[in-house]
Amino acid sequence: MTPNWEQQVAELWASLADQNADDFLARMKALVAERPANDAAALFEHASALESTGHSGLAVPLYQQALALCLAGVR
Repeated sequence: MTPNWEQQVAELWASLADQNADDFLARMKALVAERPANDAAALFEHASALESTGHSGLAVPLYQQALALCLAGVR
């Protein structure tokens, strides 16, 4: 995990209130796509973005994958 990626994710979260849900999700998906498919942190961030924009049902499987991949640390 690169600090630059983490910073971009943090900046995106900080801007959530300033953009519509579709734009936020598109930007998060683009960031997640930069990481390997089995990156637990990226899966968690994607799930959190879905949940935060009213798509909790879509978030659950991603949360489960992130946990199965041994998500570490505080997110």
